[in-house]
Parts: sequence; C-alpha cells; structure tokens
Amino acid sequence: MKERPSPYSPEGDESKERQRIIETAGNLLAEHLLSQPNPKLLLDMDGVIFRADSLHVPELTTPEILVTLRLLEAQGVSIGPATGRGIHVVNYLREQELKLSGPAILEEGQTIIQNGQIEYLGHPNHRAYMDAIKATLQSHPEFLPEWHLVQSAAKVGQFTFAPGNFQWQGECRSSFWFHYDGDPSQDRKIVMGKFEPIFHQLAIEFGLNYDRDVAVNTFRMQPNEENGNLAIIGIKGKLDGNLIDKGIAAQHIEGTWAFAADGFGDAPLSRVTSIRNGVVIGIEGNLDTTSDATEFLLTANVVLRNPREFNDALRHASHVIGQSE
Repeated sequence: MKERPSPYSPEGDESKERQRIIETAGNLLAEHLLSQPNPKLLLDMDGVIFRADSLHVPELTTPEILVTLRLLEAQGVSIGPATGRGIHVVNYLREQELKLSGPAILEEGQTIIQNGQIEYLGHPNHRAYMDAIKATLQSHPEFLPEWHLVQSAAKVGQFTFAPGNFQWQGECRSSFWFHYDGDPSQDRKIVMGKFEPIFHQLAIEFGLNYDRDVAVNTFRMQPNEENGNLAIIGIKGKLDGNLIDKGIAAQHIEGTWAFAADGFGDAPLSRVTSIRNGVVIGIEGNLDTTSDATEFLLTANVVLRNPREFNDALRHASHVIGQSE
C-alpha cells in the first residue's frame, strides 16, 4: 500500500522536537490500539475534551477533537469517558454524533457503565443520601443558586455558596462552590463548621457511617478574572472505608486500554492502566491547585503540552491505523 502523508503538519514556529513528541504519542496509541481485538480509549474530560474553566456550558478544548474521535470510532476504537462529570457528559457527546461505546467511569469512579450495564460503587443508600444533601443545602440561609451571585456577595464580605454547575453534578457525587480568601487552611475550617455537621446528621438518617462511607474534599481552582477565587467542596462515597477513585473503578473494567488525562484525580487510573499494559498520555495545563497533576504526569508514557497537541497525536494514530488496514 502506498504511504499516505501524515495529517499532522506543524504550524508557525512549532519545533521539530514537538512534532517528534506528538508523533511518538500517536505511534504509542496506534501500536496499543492495533494490538487489541477490542481497542479501548478512556478519556478524561476536563482539560482534555472540555475546558475546565467553562463554568456555565460545556466548551470544547479544541473544535477539531470531535472529528478526530469520530475517525477513531469509525476505525473500531471504543471510546469512553473517565471523569468526575456525570451521565450528562455521555448524553452531550452522543448528541455530537459520538458513539461512546467504550466503558465509562463517571463521577470520579462512583459510577461505571460497561456493556450497557450501570454499576454504582459505595453504600446502597448513597444516592438517596446525596439527594438529601442537595435538598437540605438548597434551604440553607447562605445558599445562592448561581456562582456569579456568590462572587457578588463576596465583594461585600458576605459568605455564600452555590451548587456546582450541572456539568459536575451526578447521582453519586456532588459539588458546591464558595469564594475563597486567605490561607487554604481556612477552606477546611469553613467545611467543618458550616457543612460537615449537616453531612454527618444526614448520614445517620440514611444508615451510613460518616467516616467509613462518606468522603468530603476541598480544593481550589487557580484564580482568574472571570471565575474569581473558586473553592470546591466535593462529596462522594467510599467503598469499604476506602476512597472511591478512577483506579478503583478501573479494576471493574475488562481488558486493557489507552488513557489520556490532565491530572486531577487521574494517578490511580494511570497506575491501573500501566499494570494492565496500557498506554498513558499526559496533557499539561490542569487548573486546580493540588499536586495531583504533577503526580499523574510523572506516570505518563508521553506528556503533551495542551489539548491541541493531543488532538494531533490522535490524528497521527488514526493515520497509522488507517495505513494498517
């Protein structure tokens, strides 16, 4: 078969070294996918497919990514999300004509979809518990329905909080946002004083052991002019006293896969991917202020600078797969 030209062509002052790294990532992906009878590609959503700083509606990191993913699906690759987002992300991407026939890890591992079957990890009463938390906090005197209202209140020194945008809400995991100030230790004090008494009491009412069955974490996003100082409270479940994460969920998925992510909460899934002889592609640019991204990128086979480079790597992988047909 006559070799076709690569679809990747560097633009502007893009260096030959960047091109080499992009093509290395594409070759690794293609080699892995071609070696599998049922090739699977798991994708983090925030910072990979969607902009993590788009707090209102889903916005793609690069418009070409959907075309590239459709090409891979047409070549027999089963694609699925591995994300903190909920089922809405599956529905949204299917509306964009993606099949998403691969396994899905949703809500940071709380929900798994595989072969058309949904599995929820954690306490049997956890989803009802989460519904009660959302309903109870909506009647809290400091609750506001939208993040921009929280920002306005913060300008006059008033503490308020809002539900995380629908993009990060689910059946098993929920988030609430507040404006942060000062040292990060203040965030934990706010959670302990204002929120955890509510979470603890509702756990008792729904038959959960708060320490064994519930996980609450707080982290900050990097501040910017539009979104301000955004602190996030995340509430999800535990499994037998252990934090549920993407790595725990991955142990329930058959076979092996390739995985691409930008880092937040991704190191556990990266480790399982490596144990299963998969491929891990890291993408720089994570927007949270934790050390997760740094830890994750150290586990990746190849690190790319941004989602555009990842799209180019996928296009190169598709090109190589096409040449093998």
